[in-house]
Parts: sequence; C-alpha cells; structure tokens
Amino acid sequence: MSQFADYESASENYDHGRQAAGADVIVGMMQVHLQKDIKDIHVLDAGCGTGNYSAAILKHGVRKLSMMDASKGMLTKANEKLVAMGLSSYVDVKQALLPNLPYADNTFDVVMMNQVLHHIEKNPDGENYPSIIDTFEEANRVLKSSGLLVITTMVKEQLPGVWYYCFNKEFLRRYSLKFPSVKVFKTMLLKSNFDVVNSLSVLGHDIVPNYTNLEGPLNKSDRDSESYWDVASKQELLETLSTVHCMKEMGTLQRFYEEHDKTDEQGYFAIIIARKQNISQIEKL
Repeated sequence: MSQFADYESASENYDHGRQAAGADVIVGMMQVHLQKDIKDIHVLDAGCGTGNYSAAILKHGVRKLSMMDASKGMLTKANEKLVAMGLSSYVDVKQALLPNLPYADNTFDVVMMNQVLHHIEKNPDGENYPSIIDTFEEANRVLKSSGLLVITTMVKEQLPGVWYYCFNKEFLRRYSLKFPSVKVFKTMLLKSNFDVVNSLSVLGHDIVPNYTNLEGPLNKSDRDSESYWDVASKQELLETLSTVHCMKEMGTLQRFYEEHDKTDEQGYFAIIIARKQNISQIEKL
C-alpha cells in the first residue's frame, strides 16, 4: 500500500488520469536484452495498480504475466479490465505489499515496477531509500539469471518541470523527497547487484492524458490519479485550489502553464532497464 496515498478510493478514478506511456519501448527492450520472443517472457508487474502496463504488454504479445499490488481496489479494477479485453487467462494475481515479493527464487524473466517506487518509503529524507533497496534486492531474488528489472518512474530532476507541481513550492519540496535522482537510482541498483543497461527520459506528457487541461487541478478525478496532491493537508489543498481559481478568473492560467511546463524538454518520467548480475560478476566485485 502507498505510504501516503489512499489507493482504495483513488482506484475508482485512477484510469481517468493515467495511461501506459512507453509500453511499446519496454516490450522492445525486453526482447532485445533477453533475446527471447515476447510470448516466452515471464513478467511480474509489481505494484501493478489498475493494470494499465499489464494490459499494454499483453496486447503486445506477452502470454505469461503475474500481477501484484497491495490495493484490493486496484487489483479489482485490473482484473475487470483484463476480463473485458479477453486477456485474463494469461494472468495470475496476488495481493501483497512491497518490498515483499511472495514468489520463489529465479521465477521471472522480467520484473516491472511502474510508477510505484515513490510510494514505498515511510519517511523519506530525500537522500536515503532503504525500502527501495529492499525492493530491488527482492526483485533480484525472484529474477532468473540475467533477468531484467524494468522501472518507470519520475526522477527528482524532472519534478520542477511539471506545471501544476509549481503552484506550491512547499508541496513540491515535500513531494520531491520521495523521488531519487538518476544518480541515486543507479547507485542503489548497483548495490542490489544490477547493471543498468538503458536509461532514458520519455519526453512529453503522454502518460497523463489530461495534462494540458488547465482546470485539471480543480477536478477531484484528476487529483485522484496524481499522488502529488496527497502530500497536502486539507487546508493547504484548499489554499492552493483557491489560487488556481483566482488564476482562472484572472485569465493567467495559460501563461502559468507556458512558463512552468518543461516536459517536452526534460520528460515527465524515465525508463530504467537493469540486468541482474550473474554470480561470477558479483564474486569479482
């Protein structure tokens, strides 16, 4: 379960504001780095949420998929989605809380973690992420030799480029504590016996369908799909929404968006692909 967002209730609106951007790139990288046909790759989607990425890779040909999430509401939505698509027969589902991965050693070719790692730390300080390291070590354990860990996540450097994160600097400061930098991610992965084989920023904001809706922050359905808003107290949220209302009335929201949106330059999120080190590599280290 997220350490700061209520995803049992948010599951009702989550798909309104999220889609599986970059899934085609992920599927391609899986095949290139594993040298396997997509139908032969066994994938764990850890922290799968409502199953957007699971559904996307199934549509691309994955035929052996395990889904895991801490939220019963999210898993219910995910299952409904896959049943409607006729893809549920390729999937098994477990409810469990990261960093625990309740699977046997050497089970999966790929472990995916999509937009979930910033939910794990209870009291992040912006520098140390012990629960994320524990999660990486668990992923290493359940991966087969030379298996892949696939991460989609915002990184600390990207946060100031999201226009609606800029309404309140104190929100942004607190929220940013939950996100490691690119350098810290790579250090943690190496410590967990992974080698980073690809890392890239995904330019634009396709992952958030309503990103350019300037009144989005005023809509609860939009806010429910953005954990950024959960760092605010009720009073802070009301004050920030009041600011947005004032900008709307004064006709300055468009200018604020143009001045603060940097997603076309630095991306909204990153994709990191890391390979499990084999035993001989670890012994050399």
